[in-house]
Amino acid sequence: MKIAILILAHKELSQIEYLIKQLQYPAFNIYLHLDKNANFTYKDIQGSFTKIEKNYSCSWGGYNVVKATFSLLKKSFKDGNEYFILISGQDFPVQSNEKIHDFFTKNRGKSFINIISKEAVQVEPLVDYNNFLQRFSLVHIPKRAPINFFEKAIFSLKSRIRNAQKKYTNLRFPIPSNFYAGENWFNLHRDEVANLLVEYKKSIILRLRLSLGLSMEEVLPHTLLNRNLLTEKWINDSLRFTIWKPNTSHPEYLSFENLKEAISSNELFARKFDDMNLIYQLSAYLKQS
Repeated sequence: MKIAILILAHKELSQIEYLIKQLQYPAFNIYLHLDKNANFTYKDIQGSFTKIEKNYSCSWGGYNVVKATFSLLKKSFKDGNEYFILISGQDFPVQSNEKIHDFFTKNRGKSFINIISKEAVQVEPLVDYNNFLQRFSLVHIPKRAPINFFEKAIFSLKSRIRNAQKKYTNLRFPIPSNFYAGENWFNLHRDEVANLLVEYKKSIILRLRLSLGLSMEEVLPHTLLNRNLLTEKWINDSLRFTIWKPNTSHPEYLSFENLKEAISSNELFARKFDDMNLIYQLSAYLKQS
């Protein structure tokens, strides 16, 4: 069974290289999308991986994250992998490669992804629901510098529309009536990815609508998947150890105090890390496990 490890990376060259090194395993195929805004290129990255030729300029919450995710899925699906695990360049496994492979072998055919309905989002204690709805109602302007004249014009137009929407509430976009959301990090079986890619290709209007919003990588795949989700083979769990504080848009960076809890959590990956010493310690533990 071949497992595709899909990595969305945007910074920290040494951390990405160490992650790639950690995930070297006969059954794993590593695919990397490197943000065009990174201060290094694919050529600078040492290690064995497949690069995504068409990479995007991504910023937090921007729709290009969706495009990058589907670029990874399309390439890895074409290569015939059976499982597809999406992580970021700041994630790291908390189980050995052998245990990760054994987990999917024992659960073959099942998909693990966090998907919740619009109604469930409304009562989720960690989410500020009113702010969440603004993801859909206001035009999102990517938080990065435009790279050419065309982007400058688009950013300027979006800025004017957003300012008008803030001033005149009747100009805000209506909230989609039937959407699903959840963590954008997933572990999908090939059957679900096949459904997802078909729905993605068909849903041109929905994609155009959501391309104006914020953090739609946490909405579009989930909404598309839910149309054909094989519910008897779906586990509502992303298999990620993450620490969130209420009403925040980013998870907490993990510390040495979190390491023991992450390892004993039975999750497969933890996010997110910015301390290489912590990663070295975790890697040393995985070699012994």
